Amino acid sequence: MTRNIVTDNKESSDNHYNNSIKYDSPNKDGIVIINLKQLKRKSPEELQIQAENLNIENSSALLKQELVFAILKKSVEQGNLISGEGVLEILPDGFGFLRSPEVNYLAGPDDIYISPSQIRRFGLRTGDTVEGQIRAPKPGERYFALLKVNKVNFEDTSKAYHRVHFDNLTPLYPEEKLSLELEDNSKDFSTRIIELVAPMGKGQRALIVAPPRTGKTVLLQNIAHAITTNNPEVFLIVLLIDERPEEVTDMQRSVRGEVVSSTFDEPAIRHVQLAEMVIEKAKRLVEHKRDVVILVDAITRLARAYNTVVPSSGKVLTGGVDANALQRPKRFFGAARNIENGGSLTIIGTALIDTGSRMDEVIFEEFKGTGNSEIVLDRKIADKRIYPAIDITKSGTRGSMTKRTKIALIGGGNIGGTLAHLIGFRELGDVVMFDISQGFPQGKTLDISQAGAITGSDAITTGTNDYKDIEGSDAIIVTAGVPRLPGMSRDDLINVNSTVIKTVASNIKQYAPNAFVIVITNPLDAMVYIMLKESGLPSNRVVGMAGVLDSARFNLFLAHEFNVSVENVSSFVLGGHGDSMVPLVRYSTINGIPVLDLVEMGWSTKERINAIIDRTRNGGGEIVSLLKTGSAYYAPATSAIEMLESYLKDKRKILSCAAYLQGEYGVKNMYVGVPVIIGKNGVEKIVEIKLNAEEQNLFNKSVDGVRKLIESVKL
Repeated sequence: MTRNIVTDNKESSDNHYNNSIKYDSPNKDGIVIINLKQLKRKSPEELQIQAENLNIENSSALLKQELVFAILKKSVEQGNLISGEGVLEILPDGFGFLRSPEVNYLAGPDDIYISPSQIRRFGLRTGDTVEGQIRAPKPGERYFALLKVNKVNFEDTSKAYHRVHFDNLTPLYPEEKLSLELEDNSKDFSTRIIELVAPMGKGQRALIVAPPRTGKTVLLQNIAHAITTNNPEVFLIVLLIDERPEEVTDMQRSVRGEVVSSTFDEPAIRHVQLAEMVIEKAKRLVEHKRDVVILVDAITRLARAYNTVVPSSGKVLTGGVDANALQRPKRFFGAARNIENGGSLTIIGTALIDTGSRMDEVIFEEFKGTGNSEIVLDRKIADKRIYPAIDITKSGTRGSMTKRTKIALIGGGNIGGTLAHLIGFRELGDVVMFDISQGFPQGKTLDISQAGAITGSDAITTGTNDYKDIEGSDAIIVTAGVPRLPGMSRDDLINVNSTVIKTVASNIKQYAPNAFVIVITNPLDAMVYIMLKESGLPSNRVVGMAGVLDSARFNLFLAHEFNVSVENVSSFVLGGHGDSMVPLVRYSTINGIPVLDLVEMGWSTKERINAIIDRTRNGGGEIVSLLKTGSAYYAPATSAIEMLESYLKDKRKILSCAAYLQGEYGVKNMYVGVPVIIGKNGVEKIVEIKLNAEEQNLFNKSVDGVRKLIESVKL
């Protein structure tokens, strides 16, 4: 089974210590601020070298935690400051200590003391990640002490004081999908299979049901790699309970995230303490509206530990399980939930079966009913050396537990129909197609659904004449309006289509105020501006499909000119989606070679390139004149799908789109075609490129045309 080994994880990068370079930089006063967390991440060899440089006596006889303590104490004696971070554990007497995940939250000499007054002042709780300035122990003291709290759970301290307790948060079904499929799954496709048979949502409680030697550890590593790659906003914790030390090392080197563990040579109470620190930390992060994922290996071993630790109730079940022993581990697993208004806790744990232990079977039966997703591994498949050994007939996620992506199409014409077909073919979500013509969207979506039965698409595609059916849509693509006819410019459509867009915008505002909206209706730049103003949506979630299509046409014409694959061509177009658009030749390349260089090499001429620019500007008009009864729809629909997919899958692609400028490129409060990054938050960044005088002049003329168009619209 293939492992996705992460070579650039935080442990690896921090441990490459260069002794010729000072580890901590001086501040403006020349005082070195030593970061305790980074110091703990160093290897024992690196700490030994640093201790020798500081002339610490008998350093070779010290354990790692003792070395860290000695280095810090010596550094303070030299006048340096220390910044520390850790996870708070509040003891029964009210005192608190910051424990370190680097040592699996074990109590140690380098823990940081927090006074009860500080705990009360900042409203701190067990599990809070606290960061601040610390001081060395005074004579007679054993621990470092926190002087100043800078951050709580990576945020300003004021937010911690006003947060809502985890138990008071409103749990919901998982709504947002955790993207697990990697772009390159040629070496391993385990996460692709999970996406298909048991998709995970934020807030899921999932069990990996694993007989011995079925590859559960590698599967967990691959899931962890997929989460950190595709869902960078997620805080990942890998919790290893009662594990072999070599397995811990392998997991630490394979996963980019926090890996904490207790090994099989530690007492059961230690397994319980570690699990409870991890779940408290996760809860505190969720209270700050963070998305947290805990991968547990194994839920079964955690339940065994609780069975040993919990006082006997006098009632023993089959397999030696105490009647009260499973209450606390089930509470651990049951903490997974999606939270209303932000935040989620996802727990994916392994459940061991076929181990020969009756206790393990009882534990599995108890936990089976509490999860809402199962990935079942099969020993027979593994024995055939087939990995991942997932039994797809037994694996799955409860249908009501993962909200399917809902995409609304406003307009059931040629573009709308093509969009619906492509969405189903690419498995982007379910489709609701709205059109004012009675029966028209219903008939078109029925036809598309029947095509899906041939291609194997399970997308639900429905037609409607009622705007209420778009309620709760995750994304909306607007194509409604009158299409171009021969002899018409895009601008000729403004009067009739502006009325249509105003109606659409008011219904989006009412039924889908959280949707990401892509506008295709012409004249594009004016229509998307109307959509923004009438819908009241934030500008990052209202965008126009323009430059993707124009750039695609430019790419195609350049590929034909140079007789190369269109995949080798890279270019983009700025400005309004009309006759004044600005194809940028200077930024256009053929497999990385600038087009202008190829012209100088004799591959083409400036005159032919200029003709291609003119043809690009008239790309839509050329199709209209040939069709005579309509306009383009395959390419516009495919362009919108490119934008939609980047949003839904958080691909963060750089695409040319009509985006709302607020000072970028010297333009304010207007929609103009520019390169942007589209991710899960919509338009996440506007990419400003340098333009020469000629390009800037053409861009300004295009902007002026858009401005005049917008000014002619009555809002």
